[in-house]
Amino acid sequence: MSVSLNSELNLNPLLNLMLQSSYGLIILGIGAVLILAVTLIFFLIKSGIFNVIIEYQNYKVKRTQAEIKDKEGLTHDESLKNHRAKILYHLNVAKLNRLLNYSHPDRDLLEYILSCRDTRLAIFYYESAKQYLEKDINTKQYILKKGWRTKHAEKLSTLGTWVYFIIALGSLFPMYWLLFLYLVNGESINKIPSSFLISQGILFLGCTFLALMTLSPLLKPFKAKKFLALEKVDES
Repeated sequence: MSVSLNSELNLNPLLNLMLQSSYGLIILGIGAVLILAVTLIFFLIKSGIFNVIIEYQNYKVKRTQAEIKDKEGLTHDESLKNHRAKILYHLNVAKLNRLLNYSHPDRDLLEYILSCRDTRLAIFYYESAKQYLEKDINTKQYILKKGWRTKHAEKLSTLGTWVYFIIALGSLFPMYWLLFLYLVNGESINKIPSSFLISQGILFLGCTFLALMTLSPLLKPFKAKKFLALEKVDES
């Protein structure tokens, strides 16, 4: 019975077959990565690191609540009555930070973000492109910084998108060319060396990362314009 069971569970022939195939190596590699990821998540859970993160988030919430309570108390302190307007300003900033779950010292910016229908998107655009934004001293409103980058934001965005796809898809040219040669010569694509597929995968990932690094700065002026043009909450 045990001999029969062992023979049924003998995976060596299947493993050898997969090792001899380029696609089999890819499947084994993906399986190994998944097993490693699951194992890492398991150990992180067992280590209690997620509990530490949750406790830290709770601590931040309680600290913010205590800060707001302290500032509210200071507004009634007679010894600080000459500074009441300043204290109220910082109190409003603390409340807006808590409401938006976003920390920033400028109340005008926080109020603008609050006026947007999608506050998360507003925060994302601002953090991505704040170097292309400035606050007008007179109107207290955020505007685009003057310069050729903001002037040609749409063109830079289009250029960056084209560069991204050229670099990312261009990295696959060796694969296209090899497939073409195999098809022209009537050879099976299963004969493509696994070392080539692995090298091609590494090249594609590296070029995709390079393309993203190239695209990101070219999109920032466009994101700044999008930040200022976000749909606002209807207060009527």
